[in-house]
Amino acid sequence: YYFYDINLKLSHTCKNDDKVALSFYMGDDRYLGEQIESGGLVIKNVHKWGNIAANTSWSHAYGKKLFSDLSLSYARYRGKMYSSEVLYYNPAIVVAKRNSSFYRNLYETRTDSIIEGYKSNFTNSLNDVMLRMDWDWKIDTHNDVRFGFNCQSIFFNPGNTATENYVSGIRYYENRSMPRTISGDGYVYVEDEMKYGRFEANVGVNFSGYLVGKKIYPKVQPRL
Repeated sequence: YYFYDINLKLSHTCKNDDKVALSFYMGDDRYLGEQIESGGLVIKNVHKWGNIAANTSWSHAYGKKLFSDLSLSYARYRGKMYSSEVLYYNPAIVVAKRNSSFYRNLYETRTDSIIEGYKSNFTNSLNDVMLRMDWDWKIDTHNDVRFGFNCQSIFFNPGNTATENYVSGIRYYENRSMPRTISGDGYVYVEDEMKYGRFEANVGVNFSGYLVGKKIYPKVQPRL
């Protein structure tokens, strides 16, 4: 079993007071269980999963009243589950070299050395990309207008299963994949934070939409 995590964060302030930032994360976990029997039977189980996340942003001032924030982010998940139980032709070599990764890999890749057994490998993944832009316009002491947009795309692979079955030394292979999906959502908004004496209000509207396949689900959300 092993796991690792990597974190990276960088930021820089430019001469015109613009701010640029970058953050990155990557992590992987892996579990391996292996059992080698004296009769040439090898049992193996592997579970592996990992994530990547990255974000970059830029903050800019157009003057004393208008400011903006731009960000682009990416995230990825992937998983794998592998299991096998195979009986080899020459159990003496498997047992004698059970501590050698070279011989284990050799016999696992040579399908002509397998008498009976199976191998199953399941993988899935998800990729997410998002772009966001926000503006803040301080018109005067009474009105602070904020507006912007956000758009996101999600690419989802629910799973792919590859199986190998060995009967009397004959290999039977099958590959099954679930339909991959692409979805997306986004919104555009504008709001005004007003202050006139004792009267305070935050008035705005949000137009959003969700995309699944070829169909869009729109929605309007007024705010008061």
